[in-house]
This record gives sequence, C-alpha cells and structure tokens, in this order.
Amino acid sequence: APTYYIFGNHETDNMDNAEALALKLTECGVHVLRNNMEQIKIGEEHINIYGTQLPQKFYRNEDFSHHDLPQITKDELTKLLGEPDRSECNFLLSHTPLAFRAYADWGADVTFSGHCHGGVIRLPFIGGILSPERKFFPRYTKGIYELNAEQGLAKLAVTAGLGKFRLNNPSEIMICTLERQE
Repeated sequence: APTYYIFGNHETDNMDNAEALALKLTECGVHVLRNNMEQIKIGEEHINIYGTQLPQKFYRNEDFSHHDLPQITKDELTKLLGEPDRSECNFLLSHTPLAFRAYADWGADVTFSGHCHGGVIRLPFIGGILSPERKFFPRYTKGIYELNAEQGLAKLAVTAGLGKFRLNNPSEIMICTLERQE
C-alpha cells in the first residue's frame, strides 16, 4: 500500500535535516507531501490526498514562545494547497488538529493529525489536559471528531502517536478503515 508522510513542527526546526529525511523517505518509496496533492487510484475511482507543511509560525514564535500564535485559516490553506474540488473525496494530512474548522471549511472531508500527543496527561472523563502550545484542555487531542462544514460532515482523526512523556495516555498507532458512502 502506498505510504504518505508530512512534516510536523519538529522536522521543520532544522530544514537541512528535513531535506535529508525527505530524500531518504522518497528513496524508500514513501510519498512525502509538502503542500501538494496526489491521488490514490483504484480502477476508475480516486481519492485526493493533500499534505501540508505548515510554516513554523503556527507552532511557535521566533523566541520559541507559544503566546499569540496566528490561527490557520481557510484562506491560508488555499494559498498553501490550492482550491480542492469539493465534488471529489479530499483527505488532508496536517500535523496539528487545532485548526479542524479551517480544514473542514477549506474542503477536507477527512483530516488525519497528531501533534497533541493525546493531551500528554489524560484524566478520566475529561481527556487530554495540555497541548504542545502549553494551553490547557485542547479541544482535539485523541480520537475521531466530527464537524458540520460547508460541504457537509467533516471528520478528524487524531492519534496520540508514540513519543513524549505521558500519564494515563498510552502510545498509539491509529488504524482507520474507510468505507464508501453513496
């Protein structure tokens, strides 16, 4: 099966390392998406799969602080990725789930994200309590979320991933089974 990869905030901390990683992954047959789209084709059908490489300004300030970060918007996504064909199925890989509304309004039917590491520490009945931006109780930390958007129901799949310190929050790799709806 084809494998797709996008950069997150840590890969783009050092662009020389990021370029070397992209080259190595591509040599291994991995599709590295950097603000572009590819299609997964099966017979006459296809799915558009977009991948973002978001600028560092959305993750941290130049002084490495996290206060007053700009919000990712539908317009910003259009500048990075172009306008999606909303009559087709559009998947989006974007590292941070915090901009789910912008992704859905841009035209992503399903978005796959990580970044929040499940909220680092999880409390029963409450969920994740801390985002990498040092904000308490982030909205999207782990699991499947739904949102009514311009094009209809959009979904967001957020994995807690494998790294970082954790409490009540086991590492995970998410497996999603996609089913076609008419």
